[in-house]
Amino acid sequence: MTDHQQEIWLRSAITRISGTPADRVSKNADLQDAVGLDSLGRLELLSEVEEEFDLFFDDAPMVETLTIADMLSAIDAKLGEKEKEGQPCASA
Repeated sequence: MTDHQQEIWLRSAITRISGTPADRVSKNADLQDAVGLDSLGRLELLSEVEEEFDLFFDDAPMVETLTIADMLSAIDAKLGEKEKEGQPCASA
C-alpha cells in the first residue's frame, strides 16, 4: 500500500468512526477539533489500524496522536520496524 493509499484508508476510517468527513481535513489539523475524534474514537481507530496493517501498537503513543500526519507517521514507523524484523506487511 502506498503512502497515498494509507492516507485515503485512514481518512475513510476516521470518517466512519467520527461520522464527520475527514477527506477535507488538513493532515495537520487536530482531529478532535476538526472531526470530533475523541480518545475513545482514537482507540477504535487504533483497533482498525492494527487489523488493517497487521500491526500491534502500545496504546499510549497512537491514542495520543492528534493529527492524520501523526497517525501516518506512527503507522510508517511500525511498518518499518516490522520490515526490519523480516516480517511481511499485510497491506504493503
